[in-house]
Amino acid sequence: MSKERISVVASLSTIKSQLRRDEKFSQGVRLYAVYQIKLGRTAEELEESYNVSHKSICNWVHSYNSDGINGLKDKPRSGRRSRLSDEQQKKLKEAIMDKPEKFGYSSGVWSGPLVIDYIRSTFGISYKKAQIYNLLRGLGFTFQRGKAFYPEASEREEIVATIKKLRERSEDSVVVFEDEASLSNTATVSYDWSVKGRQPTMCQPQRRRERKTIFGCVCPESGVMITDVADTGNTVTFFKFLVKAVKAFAGKKLYMVLDFEKV
Repeated sequence: MSKERISVVASLSTIKSQLRRDEKFSQGVRLYAVYQIKLGRTAEELEESYNVSHKSICNWVHSYNSDGINGLKDKPRSGRRSRLSDEQQKKLKEAIMDKPEKFGYSSGVWSGPLVIDYIRSTFGISYKKAQIYNLLRGLGFTFQRGKAFYPEASEREEIVATIKKLRERSEDSVVVFEDEASLSNTATVSYDWSVKGRQPTMCQPQRRRERKTIFGCVCPESGVMITDVADTGNTVTFFKFLVKAVKAFAGKKLYMVLDFEKV
């Protein structure tokens, strides 16, 4: 009969925080790592088992060589405490899964400095920039490319219905190929911190951005080109461009191949 596989209910962050609460536990773990190095194990082999860096294990050995077992004790810390409790970590995770605007920030995504400021103002705990990213990864977040969504997309169904009516006006047809380009003075945010396995979404309202959008289509058979310039690119301005294209080919059924379609 096979042996039953056991599992631990508590989270890794909980176990780590419990280890840190008692100095003797931490000292014992470090001493056993030194013992394994003495037996011939390498620091590289122990990295994953102890969930620490190669440098940390080397520092433990150097401290033991210079100061004995006392060298493995935690060094005294001054200033504010730098660790979040389980409850505080839970609250921080919930905040990051929301948007910074909800907490009074003028940014649409969380950055390291924003998270540091939120922790300081909410919990009174200070983190350095180099530490905050390790904290975020420990909470299950990764820095991912976002998927944009546009508020104006709700108008798409109405526009599609209108275009279908325009196409039914004539039996003659013409095929054109469409593309557009945008010039903007506002950088597009495409990355944000999000839980592993879940792609973040980026709300990018087109009406707020200062830019010019150029629409254009060309008929390969006749060489006729239609262009239009708008202050912003959205379904409304695209529809206006479509109307202009339909009028240019009056009396014909217009088939437009959009720039993202494969031919």
